[in-house]
Amino acid sequence: MQPTAQLFDFVRYRQRRQAQRNAQLMWAMYAAQASLALFTLGQLKADPNGRQARP
Repeated sequence: MQPTAQLFDFVRYRQRRQAQRNAQLMWAMYAAQASLALFTLGQLKADPNGRQARP
């Protein structure tokens, strides 16, 4: 193995790990947004007249 081959392997490993972290972050954000949307819809269904003024 050439000395530069190890450096290239390290760069590729770092790029793969960075891509994995970015993918995990995107999925976490997607799941958070989906759960927020479900929570909001659940709140609207639970109290459809919640925004009306009360006498």
